[in-house]
This record gives sequence, C-alpha cells and structure tokens, in this order.
Amino acid sequence: MLESRFQEELEAQERFYGISISACINSTPLISSR
Repeated sequence: MLESRFQEELEAQERFYGISISACINSTPLISSR
C-alpha cells in the first residue's frame, strides 16, 4: 500500500514538474521577443 502510494506521488510530481518546465520553456521565447 505505502509503496504504491509513494510511486503514485512521485509520478504526479514528475508530471507536475514536467508540465511546469515545458511551460517555462514555451513562455521564455514570448518574454524574450517582447
């Protein structure tokens, strides 16, 4: 139970960070172009 829950949390964090990192990379050109 604990191990599976821990894995799910890690996966959720990876997804969140992956999205935030991609968002930062995508928004950077817009900021620099202005």
